Amino acid sequence: MSSPRPIGLLLAAGRSKRLGTQTKQLLPWPPGSERTMIEASYDLLAPFCAAMFVVLDHDADAITAALAPRVFSMVHGDADAPMFDSIRRGLRAIAAEHTDSVVLLHPADLPAVQQNTVQRMLDESSTTPHHALVPQCGDRGGHPVLIPPGMCEEILGHDGRDGLRGYWNLHSDQLRRIEVDDPATTMDVDTMALYKALGERCRPRGRNDS
Repeated sequence: MSSPRPIGLLLAAGRSKRLGTQTKQLLPWPPGSERTMIEASYDLLAPFCAAMFVVLDHDADAITAALAPRVFSMVHGDADAPMFDSIRRGLRAIAAEHTDSVVLLHPADLPAVQQNTVQRMLDESSTTPHHALVPQCGDRGGHPVLIPPGMCEEILGHDGRDGLRGYWNLHSDQLRRIEVDDPATTMDVDTMALYKALGERCRPRGRNDS
């Protein structure tokens, strides 16, 4: 019997202050394409998920329009709060509609993660269903994070210090790191320089490219 599909939680409430006036969730991804970063991140998670929840605040109307006609439950976030606030709001919204569900958590500014990385995590979860799973590339942990059902309530009780990382530091026995060959799991797009660098790295190579 196959495991139930997780509930996807996409975090997209931030203001993208380090990108100036541009909302990074609406930047083309990959650069030059018609699809936006928020669409790419949604499309990464959705094929694996039974339902999708998206935390929005800044530019919520434009992001919602970009995601159309994709189906999701919108969660109202706070663009000026730490990311852990969005995690809390998202987990509460999911708990209200889906009891005892695995949650697949991902920030919208990591659009280049490979789908086989997500599949690998889901496959690994069947062997340790009571652990949270975090992909690790080299010495860095990244996203998406797979959270088992009973742990969501415990995370909601965390005081928020150092965000989700702070929770893992206090409960390292609940966490399992999965080695992956996918640097994009750790490469969030915080500046225009990073956006361009990651975009170049992910740009499909033509036969004339060296």
